[in-house]
Amino acid sequence: MSSSIFSIAKRRAILVGFGVVIAFVVFFAQRVKSSPFVTTEGDIVSTEFVVTVDAQNVVDEKTGRRQALPAPADAQPPFRVTAKLFPNVIHLGDPVYIVVYLENIATAPQSFPVYEREVNDPVCFSVTSNKISGEEARCYFEKQTRGEFFYQPSFETLAPGERRLWRRCVLELPPLEDLEEPFYRTLEKEIAQAPVSCDLNIKTGVEAFIKPVCGGESFDCRIEGRLSVVVEPRRENEIALLRRWLSKTRRRNLLPRVDGTDKVAWQDKDSPDLPSTLTSCLWFDFFPFSPWNFIRSGNRKPSTPNNPITVDGWRRLEAEFAPSTLRDEITLTRLQLEYYDADEGEASDAALKALVDWTSQRPEPQRVVLSQSLLSKRAKFKGTPLEAKNATLCDALTSAFPAETPKSSDDAK
Repeated sequence: MSSSIFSIAKRRAILVGFGVVIAFVVFFAQRVKSSPFVTTEGDIVSTEFVVTVDAQNVVDEKTGRRQALPAPADAQPPFRVTAKLFPNVIHLGDPVYIVVYLENIATAPQSFPVYEREVNDPVCFSVTSNKISGEEARCYFEKQTRGEFFYQPSFETLAPGERRLWRRCVLELPPLEDLEEPFYRTLEKEIAQAPVSCDLNIKTGVEAFIKPVCGGESFDCRIEGRLSVVVEPRRENEIALLRRWLSKTRRRNLLPRVDGTDKVAWQDKDSPDLPSTLTSCLWFDFFPFSPWNFIRSGNRKPSTPNNPITVDGWRRLEAEFAPSTLRDEITLTRLQLEYYDADEGEASDAALKALVDWTSQRPEPQRVVLSQSLLSKRAKFKGTPLEAKNATLCDALTSAFPAETPKSSDDAK
């Protein structure tokens, strides 16, 4: 009898174990099928995007005009495009950081366009989830000056086998102004039950020039890919604080609006490009500084009119949040203010080292985005009491990350 019971139990155990194995294999196969080029390294997700040649542009020898022709059937993309995302698990409202690299896999030099916006290059993202059927969130990156409407890309040339940073951006899931949008309201309800995986879908293009001069023969390439991030609930007290910030920012008419495929911060022709309230200014040597001098563009968690105006205020705010990328950006502002507030000499040197060391220790996508944000603000400090200190900070960052520093960082717009 006992032997029979043991045999039945053994068979059941084998069947259960076999079922678990089958379920794991099916789950893994689905993951591979949905994201065939995805690899994971800690909290960083690396993905190779799909590149397709849409058209071939050739120059008519008689007229000198360029003509778009259908791409040859055997046309091979001249670039490999890879992206890295950090982190792959966030709390609702956290930013995620993305860097995209181009690698020349052709046998000849290739040129490609490079945009010089502060952080968010012109890339089209949408956010979807299989838990939220029929809905998506569109990502509109924010222009910080009216001049960005007229920016023209420069061109950089890659030698065969050379790889270079092409795009860097940050997506907040969601940004403060979108906290009550339908997709994110549904997402908040879903994550109250269990964490939800969201897909960041990208579609963009690049014109790859065969010759290192604009106007030569080129290919129009389409780039498509998907990056995934798991969203978990945020602590109730933190969400309540975000909602208070949203309400106050809306009442002061300081939320950005969608303008075409971008967001813009100004409200009318007479308002400044980066509007802020006088009561949200930070003061150094009796000189008022807009909070946007110390906060990543587009990040309203918090900025005017909700931001603290003292170093101690930023320290207290930092302590209110659990570890997260949202808190990381508060930490970065606090470190900047401690540096600018420190007396010249040992105190200033120590504060500068703390700021650069903290930035250096960030995972690659976050480090690139946040260091670029700091470098891009150099022009905002010119002619102010903090100009010299800011120049020292920019020089230290450029020395610490030479391969990640764009050539135009000294002339940030």
